[in-house]
Amino acid sequence: MNLRGAYEMSDNFELFARMENLTDAQYQEDIGYGTASQSALGGVRARF
Repeated sequence: MNLRGAYEMSDNFELFARMENLTDAQYQEDIGYGTASQSALGGVRARF
């Protein structure tokens, strides 16, 4: 399960965040290649 969101602070700035594998599920997409554990990313996007 993944989650992502964004909040527009003004016309030029936006906060964003993303979380992946919230349930810390263990699975394989290809034989021999596991998946990453939980991860999170966030930042500020500026438009000029």
